[in-house]
Amino acid sequence: MVGLTVTDSCGVFSANLSIGIAPDNEPELDEQFLVTLVSVDEGPPQAIDVSKNLGFVTILENDNPGGVFSFSDASRGPFYIMESTFAFVTLFVQRTGGGLVQRELLYSIDGAWSRRT
Repeated sequence: MVGLTVTDSCGVFSANLSIGIAPDNEPELDEQFLVTLVSVDEGPPQAIDVSKNLGFVTILENDNPGGVFSFSDASRGPFYIMESTFAFVTLFVQRTGGGLVQRELLYSIDGAWSRRT
């Protein structure tokens, strides 16, 4: 437990509780922690308002826990294909970092070919 000194400033008693959040390079999902006012040191009768003694903190996901997606350098084209033969174009997608979360990757096809019926 950590102690905190509360000071009197013109009849108002208050204090700031600062908790350091250190950055890192680890992909992480949301993290939560709870700060609880537990007790007051000995002295005249004092109490903690149990309806307001909890502080909830969420550190939002960071460092791309789901990864970064892109086409590989070799798959960015341009590609030139003769339409006279049946052919496939294979584009390789790579995911860098962040394998903590399974992701579904959506794609679209744009251009004159995509408007054919």
